[in-house]
Amino acid sequence: NTEMAKKDIKQKFQEFKIGTELYHENIVKYKYFMRLYDPAKKKHETHLIIEYCDGGHLGNFIRRNKQLTIELIQRIGGQLISGINHLHKKKIIHQDIKPGNVMLTGDQKQIKIIDMGVSHTLDRTFQVTVSAQMGTQRYRAPEQSHDRLSLRSDIWSFGCVLLELCTGNQPYQGVESYGICGQM
Repeated sequence: NTEMAKKDIKQKFQEFKIGTELYHENIVKYKYFMRLYDPAKKKHETHLIIEYCDGGHLGNFIRRNKQLTIELIQRIGGQLISGINHLHKKKIIHQDIKPGNVMLTGDQKQIKIIDMGVSHTLDRTFQVTVSAQMGTQRYRAPEQSHDRLSLRSDIWSFGCVLLELCTGNQPYQGVESYGICGQM
């Protein structure tokens, strides 16, 4: 579908544009925006090339190491909030902060926020004009279900990640996605 392809290119280019303007040790570096033709699929595909983080994502790290030390939780949490703070200083709402969007370096001493795919910049009145109902349900702030989005939405998600770091369990464990709104 040509319309879907155009939307995908626009969304990925928006992500690339946001990503290339961010320079912070806890945010992944965006390097290239590429559009390649795949002869096997007989279509063009859009790819973003980002900094390589060989430590995997935080969600897998938590599952492998159920009981994290308080020092490790503080280090990861401190780096994550530092990256979020940088985004917010640039008037960017990530809108999908979750362990799967936090990568670790190979030595597992540094985290990098990834996936600016649903991120949005605030306008001069600090309003967002897009749907707030994007992002991952388990980590999404309650106000996002009512199409309200602010910098505080990322802080809620940060709290959900901290909860998972401390307990080893996702927020709303055992609750189906459709039931999470009722639990908030």
